[in-house]
Amino acid sequence: MAIINAQPYLFKATFKVGADEYTAHVNKAEWAPTQPTASVTDISGKVTSFGGSSAWVLNLDGFQDWATANSLTSFLTTNEGVQASVNLTVPGGSWTGTVVLAATTIGGTINTPAVFSVALQTVGKPIFSGSVVNKDNQWAIAITGTPTGGTYALEFNGYKTAPLAYNAATSAVTAAINALAGVTGYGAATITGGTASAYTIVFDREVTMVPTHALTGGTAPNVTATGV
Repeated sequence: MAIINAQPYLFKATFKVGADEYTAHVNKAEWAPTQPTASVTDISGKVTSFGGSSAWVLNLDGFQDWATANSLTSFLTTNEGVQASVNLTVPGGSWTGTVVLAATTIGGTINTPAVFSVALQTVGKPIFSGSVVNKDNQWAIAITGTPTGGTYALEFNGYKTAPLAYNAATSAVTAAINALAGVTGYGAATITGGTASAYTIVFDREVTMVPTHALTGGTAPNVTATGV
C-alpha cells in the first residue's frame, strides 16, 4: 500500500500561544487523544465494546527560562488555570485549539539543563487548517469559533496584511489588502457579502491565499479561505 505525503518527523514546526511565538522554548509539542472505552458481556459470553469522543491533552516539553520576560515557563506558571488559544504549525498546515494553562516545574538537577514537561487540558479538540496552495480570483473568508479577541492576517501571493482585529470591519480588511505592495498590477481588491466573520474578497485575477491567526476566546477559533 502506497503512503502519500508521509511526514515521519516533526520538522520545521512552529508553536504559538496567542500572538506570541514560543518555538525556541519547546522541543516537544503534541496533541494526544484519549478515547473513553467500555465493554459489556451478555449472558452468552459475547463482549461488546463501546468508544466515546476523545479527550485531548497538549503535551509540551521545553526549557525553563525565568530570566526572560514573558518566557513560556513564566507565562504558563503566571497564568495557570487560564484558557488560551495555541497553534502548532506542521508541514502541510496547522492545528489550533484552546487549552487550560498549567504551571511548570521549577529547577532541576545540578549540572543538567533545566527543562519542564507539562500536559495542558484541551477544550474540545484541535482544529486543522491545511495550507491553501490553489489559486482563485474570489476567496470566501470565514472566522469560526466566535473568538472574543486576538488578530488574524491574510497573505496572498506571498504578501501578508498587517494584523487584523478579530472583529475587523470589512472596510478595514479592504484597506489592509489594498495597502500591500503586492496589489500593484492587480487592481484594487473588493469585498462582497461583508460581515466581520464572513465575506468574499474579489481580485481581478487569480491569486493564492493563506490565512493565519492568533485568535483568542470562543471555542477553537479559526480562520479559513476557500476559493469560490
